[in-house]
Amino acid sequence: MLTIRVAENSDVDALTQLINAAFEVERPFIGADRIDREGTLKYLRTGQFLLLEEAGALVGCVYLEKRSDRMYLGLLCVEPALQGRGLGRDLMTVAEDFAANSGCCTIDLRTISPRTDIQPFYKHLGYAVTGTSPMPAEIAMAVPSYFVHMSKSLQKAEGGSMKRTLICLLLLCCASTAMAQEKKDITANEVIERIKKNLGVPWKNETVDTFKSGDPNAQVTGIATTMMTTLDVLQRAAAKGDNLIITHEPTFYDHMDTSKELPMGESDPVLTEKRRFIEDHHLIIWRFHDHWHRNTRDGILAGQVHALGWEKYQDSANPYLFTIPETTVGKLADEIQTNLGIHVMRIVADRDMKVKRVAYSPGASGFHREVGALEMPDVDLLLAGEPREWETVEYVADAIAEGRHKALIILSHVPSEQFGMDECAKW
Repeated sequence: MLTIRVAENSDVDALTQLINAAFEVERPFIGADRIDREGTLKYLRTGQFLLLEEAGALVGCVYLEKRSDRMYLGLLCVEPALQGRGLGRDLMTVAEDFAANSGCCTIDLRTISPRTDIQPFYKHLGYAVTGTSPMPAEIAMAVPSYFVHMSKSLQKAEGGSMKRTLICLLLLCCASTAMAQEKKDITANEVIERIKKNLGVPWKNETVDTFKSGDPNAQVTGIATTMMTTLDVLQRAAAKGDNLIITHEPTFYDHMDTSKELPMGESDPVLTEKRRFIEDHHLIIWRFHDHWHRNTRDGILAGQVHALGWEKYQDSANPYLFTIPETTVGKLADEIQTNLGIHVMRIVADRDMKVKRVAYSPGASGFHREVGALEMPDVDLLLAGEPREWETVEYVADAIAEGRHKALIILSHVPSEQFGMDECAKW
């Protein structure tokens, strides 16, 4: 049986191997593999792959990245030995349905000019050439080449539009996979009660970890975990059929999820449209903040440490401290930026300063905790989420001016915690 699911970071090696095998035909044009492991990881951070599997083996994929009301499609691949069976067309059908359900009106793709064999395939599926663009200078090609851009307008998806007679579609996140295996109905409230039961700490009554919208007694069709329930996240969850969204941060722009800080209150147009989308799609939102941090092992920290690959450097007595191989602030910042997929970071330090002992303070932990870490005599660098400019940032700048061996790298709030919600899905 053929199945489709959304890729996870753990699929990176199999994905890289499949893409390079499928794009071996382009080696005479590009003179190298189509992609490396880091390149695949970057795609996983900016969009998502739909994976086609047969008997548990990866046989095809397609990359999708939402850009406003348009969907970019790329890296359509089928295992070379299985090409010619129509699997590529099936993947395109699924991708188009996925894009339509995500609220997109158009799919865009591009090919390289030497691939004259592939353009007729897309034209047959309704894609039209919309223009060309030069190949960027940093992309070294073995033959003169340029990009050929193609697009297709989409109609609003309707039920049954996927080729279910050809392929059994299971668009799953890892949380909804477990739900499907149980083969029985379960309500949102029952899911949350399981979470409470399996936590390693007692549940506190005074908490922000409560339902924020939707009917807790409604049947769960799929679960999505997220750092923050932006409208884009809600749209993607609805498109996948995930009606229970477990979020770490607020949904309605306030720590307590009230509208009191909005000048127009409940009449605010952005808030009103977001609430309408939630109601129209029968979404259920539950926040998991306080207790995920308080758990026997801080779930947010665990996910971030795994993403950084720092488990072996973690202090056994204090999990927020790390002893890393000696390096410079600049090299460490570059490594963190790559591993966490951060576009912009801020450094308060000499980039050539040597560091070995690092303290990690994710999220907005506050001045007292951040400076408490910096006051430890052996801590060289604080890796922080969202410190205040006139507090921790100024403190480190003054420490440096006084000749103290201190440094600060600011990740910003979401990147400093978001892999912790990947950890939540796995947990």
